[in-house]
Amino acid sequence: MKKLSAALCAVLLMLGLVSCEMPKVSEILNKTEPSTAAPVPADTTVVIQADTQIEATYLSEANPNQSASQRTTLDLLEAGADKNGKRCVALIWTELPGGMGEIRSATLTVKAAATLDTDTSGTRPTLQAGIALQPWTVQEETWNSFENQFLFAESVPEIGSEAADDTENAAAEQRTIPLVTADLVGESYIFDVTEIVKLWQAQTCENNGFALGMPEGTQDAVAVLFSDNIEEQTPTLTLTYAPLPAEVKYGKFDFYAAPADEGNCFAYALRDTGQILTEDIFPSTARLREEYRREGLLGAMTEVKKASLDYVFAHREVLQISNIRELESFDGAIDPETEYRAALRIGIHAGGYTMSSSSRSVNLPQDFDFHWMVQLADGSWAQKFPTEAAALVPGSAPAWNPGLYPWNIRFGLDKLTHFYDSETVYFAITKDTDAITNATVRLPAPEESTEQDTAGTAP
Repeated sequence: MKKLSAALCAVLLMLGLVSCEMPKVSEILNKTEPSTAAPVPADTTVVIQADTQIEATYLSEANPNQSASQRTTLDLLEAGADKNGKRCVALIWTELPGGMGEIRSATLTVKAAATLDTDTSGTRPTLQAGIALQPWTVQEETWNSFENQFLFAESVPEIGSEAADDTENAAAEQRTIPLVTADLVGESYIFDVTEIVKLWQAQTCENNGFALGMPEGTQDAVAVLFSDNIEEQTPTLTLTYAPLPAEVKYGKFDFYAAPADEGNCFAYALRDTGQILTEDIFPSTARLREEYRREGLLGAMTEVKKASLDYVFAHREVLQISNIRELESFDGAIDPETEYRAALRIGIHAGGYTMSSSSRSVNLPQDFDFHWMVQLADGSWAQKFPTEAAALVPGSAPAWNPGLYPWNIRFGLDKLTHFYDSETVYFAITKDTDAITNATVRLPAPEESTEQDTAGTAP
């Protein structure tokens, strides 16, 4: 067949009826399918420059008690040191915008004054950016009142740590700010303050503003412009950041701390304070017993599932639950604004809660029990036993699959490992109120029905 195909291909090629050219390997390797991924949201860039958003002043060691309110001009900020080594530090503050994701970049731009001081070599001096360590006010702050509370490329005590108030023991609880310098480019100094802004965003240290100065030992000063009424002369902070990641919500409700004497697992899963027991769900256990004997746990679970759905639909008005439906998996799709997930298992053991026999020849309902868990908005799971307060399931998280872990039964300090050993069945529940309903008087169980299917669609 291969020779015939080759010969036929050659004839057809001679007649010009077909091309037998094979695709190049590079074409095959480089072939890409159209992307089906959701588009990545674009980064956001904001420019903070308006005089209503920027506050600035400078502190002078040469005039240690002079505040901005005592100066004749407010449109210059001095940074550096005079010929006698007396330092001056400019302070610039702005509030960071909310809703920022990861900071991509942050630049602080200040425009130099026309009368720029230069060092003895005739070059224009380098400025250094650091941070202020305490809040300050524009009109009243002085060198002495600020008490040298600014840092340049040093360690910053972490907020809330003892080191923040104890500089001698600061080493254990410090975060380092980078060395940030800028030379004059054109008319401006442009500082890359990305890492400083990240520290503020992470609340590693408080945002008390930038400090501009020169390395210690420098005997030179720079005047930069600040104007309350000329926007072009106002320092500018330019931020580029990613959007916040979309909040993932795994269900409608947060954890409800039901006390020990309130409800049981099924009632807790339905956000109710009542006790919903086996006899409430099954008017007669004959059907459950028969299915268990015929099909084992799988058959019994089918009956429990159906009876639970029947119960909820029969009492939907007092429970304020408009729907309950079965899911295919622990992470089956739901509408987290209106629904939440619940999980169900059963256990059937001769000897009941004592599990005194491994025999499956049991007397229902004494040797039968069910248990429910419920997933919370943050993805963790919670449960409630009749004699205990509601509690989070240890180790549960958004990707935690209840079906992969043993379900134990608890009565106070007594625990039976892996009592609930059936398959795990998952539901989506629509509770129409944020309140916990209060069916404190046990609801009458509905008549057994064979019409309601296990999908749980409301009739």
